[in-house]
Amino acid sequence: MFVCIPDYTLFHFYPRFALLSNAKICLTSNVMSMTTVTVADSHLRFWREKMVPICICTDDKGLMGCDLSGEFRKASEAFNLSIDDLRRMSKDALEMSFLDKSSVEYKQLDELLARC
Repeated sequence: MFVCIPDYTLFHFYPRFALLSNAKICLTSNVMSMTTVTVADSHLRFWREKMVPICICTDDKGLMGCDLSGEFRKASEAFNLSIDDLRRMSKDALEMSFLDKSSVEYKQLDELLARC
């Protein structure tokens, strides 16, 4: 199941929900839309502490002026993430994707991540 969770208060009302969910987090978008003041204020830390798989992503590259590499850099700096943390998030994102796990594309990306 893939669920975009814009507000982490949902976890407080439905604690078991987080056990079944993934969190899609757009750091730049959160700051630009003023749902957080800074990247460090993002709910990324909250979901990581709950061991919820996280997908760091972009939101409207043209409007937000960001790319995925930049979002990973921001997350790494704001939350002191290691290379292993970033690899895990990349693997989680692949598993959350709409790609069929038996597809050539999925297998290629999975192999690429295994080599990193």
